[in-house]
Amino acid sequence: MWTNQAIQALAQVSRLSDAFATVKLGTGTTPPTASDTNLQTPVLTANRQSVQVTAQLNPVKLIIQAQYTVTANAAATLSEAGVFSPGGVLLYRWLLQTPIAVEQGDQVVIQINVVATPQHPTTDQITIAGVGTVGVSYNVTLPAVPAVAGTALDVWMAAKGPRLRLFLAGASFLEPDTNYSPAPTITGTRATQRKRTLPAASDVTVVEIRATDPETGFSVTAVPTSTFTLYQNQRLYMDYYVEYTLS
Repeated sequence: MWTNQAIQALAQVSRLSDAFATVKLGTGTTPPTASDTNLQTPVLTANRQSVQVTAQLNPVKLIIQAQYTVTANAAATLSEAGVFSPGGVLLYRWLLQTPIAVEQGDQVVIQINVVATPQHPTTDQITIAGVGTVGVSYNVTLPAVPAVAGTALDVWMAAKGPRLRLFLAGASFLEPDTNYSPAPTITGTRATQRKRTLPAASDVTVVEIRATDPETGFSVTAVPTSTFTLYQNQRLYMDYYVEYTLS
């Protein structure tokens, strides 16, 4: 079961896969609840040894496969498990269908699979402060290689991940301000991260707005139906949000 604090923790990472840092194992038998903050009786903490992200392209899904290992320091009957964020926040807790007995010195290997399904932008209008409401068309094209597409989705589906880049008339662009990273805002199941560009060195005409993954080049592009001007020393701010439906 996902916990009440899961979305807050998911909003803190730049890649969705980074959220699943460790797995704890315990001997508790109390059914999980959304208000859980730890296992009932934790006895082992398994560190992540590997993670693989790939994309299924039709329909589009992000598949995260992570493996964790730990050596038992005493005999125990393991009956519960939980996935924790890098900051130690319990994201998800479950009871094992069949308890597992381990002896001191046994190596325990855990593999978790997370499947995330993105929803593409559907709005045909955006509101730009100082400009007004601008009609836009969206272009979303994933890389054809599943592993590369997985890396791109891994960034895109984390609120802190993509960067804001503006493409200007004349094929130049205005870079993101990578030093600007305010705390995300959580409203219900939505995590919102504000991003901004560097200031314009001169008056520029904006022709495209992109949320971009700098590693793979994947981007969600909004093309205004009419261009607008960003004046010297002005920046463009964008609120990028991810709506988490956890099941």
